Amino acid sequence: MKKRFLAALAAFIILAGPGFAIAQTATQSVGIQLNWTDNSNNEDGFNVERGPTATGPFTPQGSTATNVTTFTQTIADAGNTQYCYRVNAFNKAGVSPYSNVACFTTPAIIVAPGTPSTLTCTATLTQGTQTLTLVCK
Repeated sequence: MKKRFLAALAAFIILAGPGFAIAQTATQSVGIQLNWTDNSNNEDGFNVERGPTATGPFTPQGSTATNVTTFTQTIADAGNTQYCYRVNAFNKAGVSPYSNVACFTTPAIIVAPGTPSTLTCTATLTQGTQTLTLVCK
């Protein structure tokens, strides 16, 4: 059974099943915060994996403690890069099936404009009824 909904500034995808749901939020600083629903009552923690596509290959990014349902990561990249995450629970008996995969693409990096150069100014000052003139190019 699939349920889909949108929340302000974040897309959440929930797939029902024996595991849990995962959601992603990407901030402008390319900080990633993953949030999921803990549907188990006996996990020792959660493993977080990341890959370049929804089908992987995935590599471990870290683990959380029991009942922690958030993982934060900061990524430095050139922009327009896709990252996909999945999570599973673990305990002494093994690991759960993986969650759904949540993907997003980092925003393009906007480069600041170049520094202006060759700025010149000319000032003219006369006395009496004359006015001050300042010309900058």
